[in-house]
Amino acid sequence: MPWTALIICSHLTLLTVILETGQAAAENDTRVPAATAPGDVIIGGMFSIHEDVEKRKKGSFEPQIQPCVRFKNRGLVHTLAMINAIEVMNKQPQLRAVNITLGYRITDSCSDVSTALRATTDFLKQGQCHAGSSNCGQPIMAIIGAALSETSIAIARQLTLQMVPQISCTSTAVSLSDKSRFPAFMRTIPNDLHQTAAMAHLLECNNWTWVGIIITDGSYGRSALESFTSSASNKSICVAFKWILPVFVTSEGVSYAIKQTATEILQNPKVNKALSKQEFELQGKIYMFDSNGDINQGYEVVMWQSNGREVDVHNFVAEYDLNTNSFHYTNRSTIQKFINLKNIFSKCSNSCKPGQSKKTAEGQHTCCYECINCAKNYYSNGIDMDQCLTCDEGKEWSDEGSSNCTPKAQIYFSWHDGFAVVLLTFAAMGIVLVFMVSALFFHKRATPVVKAAGGPLSQVILFSLVISYVSAVLFVGRPNGIQCKAQQMMFGISFTLCISCILVKSLRILMAFQLNPAVQVVLRQVHKPYVTVGIVVGLQVVICICWLALRSPSKEILNLPKTLLERCNKGSYVAFGVMLGYIAILAFVCFICAFKGRKLPQHYNEAKFITFSTLLFLISWLLFIPIYVTTPGRYISAVEMTVILISNYSILSCHFFPKCFTMLFKKEKNTESAFRKNLYEYSNKSVDSVSWSSWSESQSSSQHVIISTLSPVVPPAKSAVVTDCKDTTTFKGLYRGQHSWHCHSRRSSI
Repeated sequence: MPWTALIICSHLTLLTVILETGQAAAENDTRVPAATAPGDVIIGGMFSIHEDVEKRKKGSFEPQIQPCVRFKNRGLVHTLAMINAIEVMNKQPQLRAVNITLGYRITDSCSDVSTALRATTDFLKQGQCHAGSSNCGQPIMAIIGAALSETSIAIARQLTLQMVPQISCTSTAVSLSDKSRFPAFMRTIPNDLHQTAAMAHLLECNNWTWVGIIITDGSYGRSALESFTSSASNKSICVAFKWILPVFVTSEGVSYAIKQTATEILQNPKVNKALSKQEFELQGKIYMFDSNGDINQGYEVVMWQSNGREVDVHNFVAEYDLNTNSFHYTNRSTIQKFINLKNIFSKCSNSCKPGQSKKTAEGQHTCCYECINCAKNYYSNGIDMDQCLTCDEGKEWSDEGSSNCTPKAQIYFSWHDGFAVVLLTFAAMGIVLVFMVSALFFHKRATPVVKAAGGPLSQVILFSLVISYVSAVLFVGRPNGIQCKAQQMMFGISFTLCISCILVKSLRILMAFQLNPAVQVVLRQVHKPYVTVGIVVGLQVVICICWLALRSPSKEILNLPKTLLERCNKGSYVAFGVMLGYIAILAFVCFICAFKGRKLPQHYNEAKFITFSTLLFLISWLLFIPIYVTTPGRYISAVEMTVILISNYSILSCHFFPKCFTMLFKKEKNTESAFRKNLYEYSNKSVDSVSWSSWSESQSSSQHVIISTLSPVVPPAKSAVVTDCKDTTTFKGLYRGQHSWHCHSRRSSI
């Protein structure tokens, strides 16, 4: 405590000496006295340490510093508080760590705008060094002050030129909150809007509705007057009088102004006068003054009538009542005369009808206008409306010239739509056909046709087609979030399962009829059907999970001009493209493999059907992209649903219907002997390799040509009978030789 008191006393003594020295300066010296301390960053301070300045000498026009008068304790306290705050901050480890100290330059505004402006000019000159100048110093980074709003407004305009921050703790004028005028000003006290609002609220709580206002002249007082008047008016508080006092107590006439104000207060205690409450009667009618001092006397309506020679100006037809703002008839005989007035047309332009608005030409009288139709999504529901009203475009619409707004209809691919009924019929029929085919294949599971079609893999394909058909059904009806996600995920995963099984079948056929024994052995070692299906489908599952995690499909409402379209948003079209692209790649691989095996025996030749079905799938989805982009409205879902049904039916028709036809109507071909015969015929027609050995014309030697054909049977089965037939022909010359066949049967597992 002793050290604190000693420090404060030393600062007080130093500051007093500096300020007194500044007052003793020569009159022609325009430099501003200040208390300063060095530092890496200089902060300016402007406080009202004195209450006023001495008046300028008459007849003197030279710039001079006017001496400050009447010491002000509060201003000195603010100054010492700033000095103490800077010293405390200099002791903080954050500033010491970066080796930065804060300095200050504090001046006395003397509660005078001119003195404050001179000090502000001195602040701004500190960083401007010129040769021979004695005002060179570190620039002021920010200024604390001033106290009065009048002073803060003046110096804020000057500081804005160089955007030097200004912070005040006592200036409360509302105008200082206008950042377009004072962008560098800040304060640590609420503005007068809150102060005057609080004052008005206090009056309202005490039911004080008749008050007087006394303000000081200047920006602060007039701003407070405007703000308080607005708040009081909103709360039905009446202002009895307004009185403006000079801002400084040393101003001329301040004593007289205070005396007059006091007198005014005393005299106005209240695949209202007594007269304001007085009522009096005249000719049977009661008259009184309202709160504005106006009499409740109305007006009489006089109709002038002419008989050709003279005009009657005493024909009273009605009376206008101020209280009810309506007309009253004086007697029944005048009612018809008053009604006839409505038949008289006295307008510059005809009335605008509902759906129109008035348009007045520039420079034309407002009573003369033309009627124009309201634009789209605008309406007018009255006569002679100045402007059309806008519809809520998120929910309503209107045509040009409308008198009201029409609610937007919510549309989606409905169950009652004719196109939807057709597609749903095909989807239901497809599900029924799949179950029928599945039952037939299960019943004939031991026959060669079912084994050649893949055996258990056929049931997996049929199961995937059922799921795919169900996913197509989800495209119909009002969409929701779960439905939007399910329709895409179910199709993507189920059709990938279908294509992966077809891929395994294609690879199995190629492997079974691979004529190179070495390659066939390698293919059999790496060929794992169910592992392959699991890996292929697993990759699609990963794609779908990433799609759901990042930007999953969701319901969206598309705001169209006249309707609200409810549909499923794909979320991420990149993920949607990756999912379809993955299926397309698998289908393309199936197409290549099947195309290579298109010349296999008839009973094994699923390659033709695989080629056709995958080609149809690829073409349909390629056509889907431009059709999907150009299809408007609710039928976007129908397009994708159609392509899914085409893909499913292509798989069902090409892979299963021919097998069903054979099992039902050509049973004689569904035997092992028929299959072996077909293989034998195919073996006689195919030649795998021909080896020729050259010979010399001068040397007679034997030339051997060996032609070998290897053909397996029933490749899709786990074990099948394979017949190896070798046609060995030995030629003694080019035109003669011996021909022989060597065949044997063996059991082979594929």
